[in-house]
Amino acid sequence: LSIRVAEANDWYSRSTGINPVLAEGKKTVGLEIAEQLNWQVPDKIFVPTGDGCIIAGVYKAFIDLVRLGWISKLPKLIAVQAEGSSAIVNALESGTAIAPVQSKTIADSISVDSPRDGEKAIIAVQKTKGFGITITDDEILVAQHRLSRNTGIFAEPAAAASFAGFLKAMKRGLIRAGESIVILASGAGLKDIPAAQEKIEIPKAQPATLEGFLTFYNKSK
Repeated sequence: LSIRVAEANDWYSRSTGINPVLAEGKKTVGLEIAEQLNWQVPDKIFVPTGDGCIIAGVYKAFIDLVRLGWISKLPKLIAVQAEGSSAIVNALESGTAIAPVQSKTIADSISVDSPRDGEKAIIAVQKTKGFGITITDDEILVAQHRLSRNTGIFAEPAAAASFAGFLKAMKRGLIRAGESIVILASGAGLKDIPAAQEKIEIPKAQPATLEGFLTFYNKSK
């Protein structure tokens, strides 16, 4: 529909999976990772994945850097998807073509029925010898809370998904000691405040008295 609307109005379409220039924009995050690490390639990069455009862009960045001779190897790219929106990981694990799913996840930015850049995402994972991993909504919310509390990074659920994927990979023994890991958090938590409130208790107004404060304080300990 977006393509038809763009054609009818002579608009420029930047739709995922259609516009080839999109990957050139998305790849800048990969270039930034490489630059900030002083061109030392990390062992693994965990990428929140919906349509697949970000992980495809990261792959293109590192492929370009190899071709330019700036780096000599590729990082393993890990596609992290919510269990309720896992078309790409399903295809990776089954070795079959991508089949649409009925997406349902709290991570709105990676909630996708039919990934528009799914084939590119699969190539990115396979060519780098990475893997796909899925996490539950509860694991996403726990990761979001932990990320905020321990690092000060307030990520939206879709962005916290990459951290949740990393934690699950750790539990499964998929991370070796001494590996260099990048966890890509691609969206700010202010985009989805209601989701962030799922795992926190909103304080209730208390009487402006010493007794009222002490009652509340003692319950919170």
